[in-house]
Amino acid sequence: MNSKSEQASSSSVLKLIPELLRSGGVGVLITVIDSDEYVGTKILVDEHGNKNGGLGVPELDALALTHALTFLESREEIRAIRGKEIAPETSFSETLLLFERIQ
Repeated sequence: MNSKSEQASSSSVLKLIPELLRSGGVGVLITVIDSDEYVGTKILVDEHGNKNGGLGVPELDALALTHALTFLESREEIRAIRGKEIAPETSFSETLLLFERIQ
């Protein structure tokens, strides 16, 4: 992670997971695991598309959100995806995102 604010954001996202579980909701936790920047940043997306947290820049958030609901529909538990698998023309094509089902 690059800054204390990104660490705080990721920490606050993790604190929301028990609340999501208590409410019976389903979501996906998306973490940047390989990138020139933003490694460790997280975003939590529920089954309605509501998001908490951020991956460092709005464009990367949008890329992750593009695939979040598709991932939830797939019923996969966990998957690492390069940006180019979601949007080949993105500047984040080599960024590796970890998608983890929360339920």
